[in-house]
Amino acid sequence: MTEQEINKVIERIKDTLNQAAENAKAKSCMNRGWTRECLHGLAKLGNECDCATCPEVSTMKGEWLYDMIWYKEIEDGTDDRDIWPKRMSDVVLVAESEWSNWIGDIRYDFQKLVQAKAQIKLLICEGVNDDEYASLVKDIESFEHRDPQERYLFAIYDGRDGVKKFDYKYYPDCEKGQ
Repeated sequence: MTEQEINKVIERIKDTLNQAAENAKAKSCMNRGWTRECLHGLAKLGNECDCATCPEVSTMKGEWLYDMIWYKEIEDGTDDRDIWPKRMSDVVLVAESEWSNWIGDIRYDFQKLVQAKAQIKLLICEGVNDDEYASLVKDIESFEHRDPQERYLFAIYDGRDGVKKFDYKYYPDCEKGQ
């Protein structure tokens, strides 16, 4: 995808997560319910973006490596004996969701994203302060094999009374042109 297409998808992801937050609040969901609302919305959006998803939107079962993955497939058809004639051709998005307030739990999941090969890497979490965010950015910058084309979107939920919304951060910080 082009940079412009990636930016459009990121805006759609933000809209999807904001809607998922509204749905979860309306249902008085706890952590597992929040995750389900977010992943269900992301799976539907992935399908709208012509991607296969895991877990699949119809069942929301079958997590594979990450909490959510969007991938492109191509028909191979070169081998009649092949039970799976489709081949993964690209990974558009990988996402991890961690609702623990402890940065150790968040970094554990986040480091899966750092090593992933995907155009967009999404972390959904709650209550990361500026120092903790700086630590996550350091995880990215310390990784020797990072791709300069990959984009990180941090969806950080602020659940305090009166706030209750996602705040978004980007790496690289596209708002500053970095």
